[in-house]
Amino acid sequence: MPRAVTVLLCSLNRTDMTRLSRRLPYSCALIPLVALLAACGADGPTGLKLQATTSTVMQGGSAIAVNATGGRKGDKVSWRLLPGSTGTLTPSSDTRSAIYFPNTAGAAGALSIEATLRSDKETLALQMQPSPASELVASLPQWWQPVTVSGMSGITGEPRGFAPDGAGGYYVSYAAPTSKVVQVKAGGAPVEISALAGYSIIGGTKDGTLYLVQDGASNALTVSKRTPDGKLSVLTRTAQHDGKKASIDGPSGTATAIWTRFTFDSAGNLYALDGSKVRKIAADGAWSTLAGDGCGMGDAPACAAFPAAGKGSGARIGQGAAIAAGTEGTLYVASAGSILKITSAGDVTILAGATSERSDARMIDGAGTDAYFHQPQSLSLDTAGNIYALDYDTIRRITPAGAVSTVATGIGIQQQGHVELSAKRIRMNDDGTLTYLRAVDLRRVKVQ
Repeated sequence: MPRAVTVLLCSLNRTDMTRLSRRLPYSCALIPLVALLAACGADGPTGLKLQATTSTVMQGGSAIAVNATGGRKGDKVSWRLLPGSTGTLTPSSDTRSAIYFPNTAGAAGALSIEATLRSDKETLALQMQPSPASELVASLPQWWQPVTVSGMSGITGEPRGFAPDGAGGYYVSYAAPTSKVVQVKAGGAPVEISALAGYSIIGGTKDGTLYLVQDGASNALTVSKRTPDGKLSVLTRTAQHDGKKASIDGPSGTATAIWTRFTFDSAGNLYALDGSKVRKIAADGAWSTLAGDGCGMGDAPACAAFPAAGKGSGARIGQGAAIAAGTEGTLYVASAGSILKITSAGDVTILAGATSERSDARMIDGAGTDAYFHQPQSLSLDTAGNIYALDYDTIRRITPAGAVSTVATGIGIQQQGHVELSAKRIRMNDDGTLTYLRAVDLRRVKVQ
């Protein structure tokens, strides 16, 4: 077959090839088309296909990324919402993907996105549905106080940590200056645990075991474990921190830390997200740095806007906001709109989220770096290894492969100025529900 004809025919997609073959007599079409397919090889055109990480869009929730494959490099794709579909559809600059933004006031129901590549047309059907309703677990004492700082409304002395009590209720700890711990359950009056005054809950297991931290002067910390029978044991202590210096590794009582968020794995190993470092606390209480370059800590240079993959101190964690432990020593950190995965060897990869600023900087569901986070501030894992992130007022699920989808919206109404109604911490339960903490109550929502 002449080269010019081959090049021309190889530029056709498979639909066009099929139409051409139908116009030719069978005896004329079969051999040339077989030869054509062989000549085009693996680089030949493929049919248009549309992919998204989810088939369900949460009403008023995150946008989703839709990707188109097929044709040849450089082929342009045109996009449109089919009649009856609400929201907006914004193609990327290369047209190979588009972002669908749900209409906040849109009704639940079906919607369709159509893409066209040459003569190929494909439709992606999505289902718009309302966010699952939440239910009250327990009301909380309103010991917090409203404050205004630089014209911004906020609260002080609010609840910040919670964990199960092993008997169907929860322990809840309040920040300074309240510095109290209460035990609450559905329909019951809160009970103050006077022996835990001054402690903050950093986690716990479903049998009622608590992990606690007590702040001293200049960020001197005492981290303790409380068993269900009420016995306290110290796991580690840190010395006072010099704010002009980076945190120091070393034995219990010598190491220093600042800006800490704690987590522990199923084996009871303790970890800390300390500013731009992830640190491990050994069984003897000694601190060591697992990953992170320490940017922005002490006199170190300020952190870049986004984290970066790497190993150990060669990775950039940035200013992390939340940490959670998976299996086999794997950790997950929320930092600057990204979810990082950190292995027990200190290898850091970006599991999901942006690596640079986007012009459409809204929450976007997608796979890997197609996804975009707004303000993730708490993480929790289920038994299948899925990570759940509290992202502003939305619960988003990240699979072990990095696919992000929205599973609940409207978790608090901070955007309306009611800071006391915004969620601060989340915890995944074995029954597929997720419990979240607000200043006024504990609530539960079904996310599986």
